[in-house]
Amino acid sequence: IPPIFILSAENDEVIPPYVGGQLEKRGQDLGLEISRKEVRGAMHTEGPMKVDGREALVKFVLDSTSRV
Repeated sequence: IPPIFILSAENDEVIPPYVGGQLEKRGQDLGLEISRKEVRGAMHTEGPMKVDGREALVKFVLDSTSRV
């Protein structure tokens, strides 16, 4: 099972911000490898566009694809 990354936007107007935490908790309860980043001040589509969200996303992809 591949690792899972959840990118949450603090001011998400589409998906309530608490949903990211619920998904993370449920995944952990199932024994899944979950990483989560909440991007402060971001709205729904802004998470990967803000520097901290983009950096977290790139780090997750690099870490996940460089495993041997």
